[in-house]
Amino acid sequence: MKKVGDKTFPEEDHFHAGCETTTTVEAHCNLTYELLNLTINKFKTGGPAHGIYDIVKESYPKYVWASRTSTTQYIDDILFTLTPGKADSASITSGETCDISAKSRS
Repeated sequence: MKKVGDKTFPEEDHFHAGCETTTTVEAHCNLTYELLNLTINKFKTGGPAHGIYDIVKESYPKYVWASRTSTTQYIDDILFTLTPGKADSASITSGETCDISAKSRS
């Protein structure tokens, strides 16, 4: 299990679905974190995946652990980890990028 603050993000197992992905955005991780946090909080009363979202644990600007409770009461855990990166010389952001690692468990 991955320790996130004082809580532990659930491990993958044979009884739950899960996935992982990574991406890089051309923005500072502080801004990326703020926009991610704002979006999750916007879905507290319902989101596009037809569930209620809530933040379980967060640490500015390093990570956001959110949960989504479906209309049938299933819970999905989603962890976004942000790491400052470096853009190449063609970057429009003068070298500021943010690497996002995301994983979920349903």
